[in-house]
Amino acid sequence: MNQRLFLCWVFVCLLLNSAKAQKTHVIEPANIEVRYAARYEGESVEKFGKLTNTFVLRCGHTTSQYFCYESFRTDSLSSNPETFHIWFEEHMKEWKNYEAGGDRPTDLPGRGDYLYRNLADSTVTTYTAIMGEHFRIVDKPVMVWTVEMDSVKTVAGYECHLATTHFRGRDWCVWFTLDIPLSLGPWKLSGLPGLILAAEVPGLMHMEAYQILTTSLSPVTFYNYWEKKSTDIDRAKFLKAKNSGAYPKGTIKLPQLETE
Repeated sequence: MNQRLFLCWVFVCLLLNSAKAQKTHVIEPANIEVRYAARYEGESVEKFGKLTNTFVLRCGHTTSQYFCYESFRTDSLSSNPETFHIWFEEHMKEWKNYEAGGDRPTDLPGRGDYLYRNLADSTVTTYTAIMGEHFRIVDKPVMVWTVEMDSVKTVAGYECHLATTHFRGRDWCVWFTLDIPLSLGPWKLSGLPGLILAAEVPGLMHMEAYQILTTSLSPVTFYNYWEKKSTDIDRAKFLKAKNSGAYPKGTIKLPQLETE
């Protein structure tokens, strides 16, 4: 009963707080779409859950986008009065399963974020939120990679090579393929001579491509189903606010992909 009332309260708050901003609109046709399965690893599994989230990398000629499919589905269903009941029933089912001893519904770092990369200058624009406040962060991530061409494994049917980097507080191990010459990957990862098909922060989380599509693609699209107005904020200020501890007592704080 409490969970049902809480979800109704969330819906009402979202309706009341919706401020007119950019609407959902198509940016350009997509050339490729990569779907990654993401999961926690190590001790993080016990704390945050063992189910997977699906993240989507979609790339056109000028822009790429990266988002969590589960969040996209939640936003698209819950923002429409005609489909809200579908989202509501799915969430009730998840929580009833959890209360009965099943797996905790999993939220991985970055689940609620929408990232857009300008392919001409590698600028990344992130739309994110803290406790209902929506923000836009524009930055230009730069990674210094150590490539080990002799370390080879197959991911999603492609021969991949190992590369490592320390980026904004995390140590990353990734596998990239020269067969797809896109200097992109999941999240903000980029800068290698081929597409990153697997990436992990050892002991925290692992992401791996399981499907690569090049036909019948959805277009690269700016998603903002709730038409939220985002406030521009500096990345460093956002991290400080994110780590300030200004959360209600009992809130489960997810680990961050950027810690500095």
